[in-house]
Amino acid sequence: SSEHLVFVLVDGLGMSLIEPLDPDSFLKRNLSTSLTTVFPSSSATAITSLASDEWPSVHGVTGRWTYFPEASAVGEVLPFVVRGNGQSLSAAGLTPDQAFLAPSLLPRMTRDVFSLFPEHLWSSVYSEYFTGGTPKAAYRSLPEGINQVVERVASANVPTYTYLYTPRVDDMA
Repeated sequence: SSEHLVFVLVDGLGMSLIEPLDPDSFLKRNLSTSLTTVFPSSSATAITSLASDEWPSVHGVTGRWTYFPEASAVGEVLPFVVRGNGQSLSAAGLTPDQAFLAPSLLPRMTRDVFSLFPEHLWSSVYSEYFTGGTPKAAYRSLPEGINQVVERVASANVPTYTYLYTPRVDDMA
């Protein structure tokens, strides 16, 4: 296995955007495999499956919006707010353990784990869940995040797993 694993999740970048690219394009040249998503293929559901290594029926996040009886509200899972009014689901009485039924996979990894999120997301309830208490940091721009990954790998003296999340494609779509 490789000494350093880097997983870059470009939210919203599906194969339907990769396949029409010129064969000499960076993404096409460097594509080694593709992933098949879960159903429904919303970001909340798919990323929680990635985080937990579980199917949606196990981790409990079956879409962008979920009804949480503990809060008597429909919540937007990723921003962890009540749909419609933006109130924190925590303030409505919901704990992350009630929303995310399967724990994060990251603390169970045997490598030195580190995650990078855009500045506006890095301290969110969801990024806390996703990382499971493993180290994480924020980046202000995608080039800054990529530089942090490169510096981490270059200076590491143990096997690493680095996760970089960017919502840019999903946000633009």
